[in-house]
Parts: sequence; C-alpha cells; structure tokens
Amino acid sequence: MKRFRLRAVDEFDARRGYVRCDPPGMGVRIGKGPDANADFWRDRQGNLVVRCSSQGYRMHLAAALADGSTVPPSAMDEFCDFLAEVLLDWIVEGVDDDPDCLTELADERLAVQFTALGGPVIFCSAADMPRRIRIPQSPLPH
Repeated sequence: MKRFRLRAVDEFDARRGYVRCDPPGMGVRIGKGPDANADFWRDRQGNLVVRCSSQGYRMHLAAALADGSTVPPSAMDEFCDFLAEVLLDWIVEGVDDDPDCLTELADERLAVQFTALGGPVIFCSAADMPRRIRIPQSPLPH
C-alpha cells in the first residue's frame, strides 16, 4: 500500500514563514546523466511542501500520508526513499511535462518497481550525505 501522496501546488516563497525540514532535501542521479533535486519545508500549518527541480524545470508539491494527514518528522527517511523513486521516474519520463506528472508518477509507485536505465542510481539525503549513499543491491546492465 502506498504510504504517501503528492499534489501540485502553486509556486511558494519558502522565505515567508516556512521552516526547513530534517533532512532539508535530497537528490537523485542516473549514472553520469541527468539529476533531480528536492528541497523540503514545513509551511505555516506544519504541512510538508517540496520544491523539485531538474534540468531547469521546477515543480512545487504538497506531500501527505496516504490518509491525507501530515507527514510526521519520523517518516522523513521513508518519504525520501519514496520521492527518490518518483524523481527517477520524472527524469526518465521527461521533466518538461506538466506539474501533474509528478503526482501521477507517485500514484504509479503503487504497483511499479523502477529499474534504472544506463547505469547505477545513487541517491542520498542532503542532511547526512557523507555517510549515506545507497546503490541498488543488484548490478545494473551496461
């Protein structure tokens, strides 16, 4: 069962009362190819908001648990893992799609296992980057 959901929101100015999360963001990269990054904040109501960027494109999202409640700080590592898969899909599908594409890709996470094309996938949490770099268990074809 999917634990998180995303929805597109209007562009926000995080300097207007938003608070950085822990971790403050994360990023993904496909081999030596394109990358995507996400920055996390809590809005004034305590909801998790995310700014995703890749190759000059940006998307602003609100994140919640599947039941619609706020993502708690204790679930941020799991959220990073979830969002890493969504961002990898975003890179592969095309970052120039409309903002709803990320929410649709997140919904597809229910039943689809992502297989990276063209090299190893490396992703990490910006908060603890030096010690947390994960590479998939099975080698990817070249």
